[in-house]
Amino acid sequence: MENRDQGNKGIVGKINKMTDGSSSAKWNDYLNRIFIQLCVEEIGKGNRPNSHFNVNGWNNIVRKFNEITGKNLVYKQIRNHWDAMKKEWLSFKKLMHSETVIGWNPLKNSLDASEEWWSRKIRENVDFKKFKNKDLSLVWFEYDKLFSDVAATGERARAPSQRSENEFDVENEILGVDSEAKEVEDHVEIGDSEDVGLGGIVRMLD
Repeated sequence: MENRDQGNKGIVGKINKMTDGSSSAKWNDYLNRIFIQLCVEEIGKGNRPNSHFNVNGWNNIVRKFNEITGKNLVYKQIRNHWDAMKKEWLSFKKLMHSETVIGWNPLKNSLDASEEWWSRKIRENVDFKKFKNKDLSLVWFEYDKLFSDVAATGERARAPSQRSENEFDVENEILGVDSEAKEVEDHVEIGDSEDVGLGGIVRMLD
């Protein structure tokens, strides 16, 4: 029992250490464009073999993003942003499904649609309201580079929250969590699980 308690304390300390010193994740157009470009580079290198990046891909993205922006974001923050972008892209694609006559306003970078059209769409799904009169240049023209070839069929079509076993293997490798430590961690009770669950720093490459 004493050994188990000591193990738990070790895991708690490790988790707390991995979440210290990170910048707040406040994303803007500038940061989004840098992130997208870095993702595109890693895709070109073959570091996104499926619907997610491998260990090298995530390490490169986090390291380069922090170097370019002066931020100190950790893997969890970067991964959460990737999932949020994919969710937004899927929602936008659903909004535009089978719509062939909707125009584009190049001055506002927004959809050129009637109030009647928007009212109908928002009745279908209230989440569509966030796209009304918004700059959609990233969602429409840039997100496709990240997700269009991995969202069609099979495993690649699952929701961002539905993580494959292979994805968790990648996460564990990034965070340096072995199976024994993971088993201990699963039994640790620490208040807010979101702050603990996958929180961790991707180690900077030399």
